[in-house]
Amino acid sequence: MSIKEAGLEFGTKIENELIQIRTDLQLLGEDLTHRINGVDNRVKELDAKCEARFSMIDLKIVDLQEQVQALQEGQKTLQEGQKTLQEGQKELQEGQKVTSASLKTLQEGQKSLQEGQKALQVTQTEMMQILVAMQRKLDVN
Repeated sequence: MSIKEAGLEFGTKIENELIQIRTDLQLLGEDLTHRINGVDNRVKELDAKCEARFSMIDLKIVDLQEQVQALQEGQKTLQEGQKTLQEGQKELQEGQKVTSASLKTLQEGQKSLQEGQKALQVTQTEMMQILVAMQRKLDVN
């Protein structure tokens, strides 16, 4: 083999090796592109799942806020009812005081009537004794 042939054969081998390297690089580039596309698809899927979950969480938050607002309104209603009950209780206590005063007045009136009744009984007894004495005098005469 001559130098010329050996040089051509060496050049051909180098060219074939470069072609093989380019082919390998192209295959590696395609493989990398497929992997990147796969990762991109996975990221898109995860993003969609996250968006769906965030949407569900947002709906739950809105629902919880509505429930909290309803509870606060209920609490306000209960507080107003409690105030109304306290005012009613105060009015009842005042009415009880008035009733107690009226009861005392009635009891005093009842005592006064009882004393008057006793005095009337004493007077009636005295009158009866006078009438009995008069009757005896009339019977004696």
